[in-house]
Amino acid sequence: MAITYEFFFQILNIILWIMIAIAIYGFIKIHRKNKELVNSRISNLEKKVNNLESR
Repeated sequence: MAITYEFFFQILNIILWIMIAIAIYGFIKIHRKNKELVNSRISNLEKKVNNLESR
């Protein structure tokens, strides 16, 4: 059975949508990780400031 162009492009389209979904998931995951890192740095700085103020 020969693969027609229509069938080939349907498979290509499905693969493309899956790759787009994986890329979006990865971007969101990295963004959340960076946000958590920034929040932890801010909280550490706030603790240091509070310690300096209490002296």
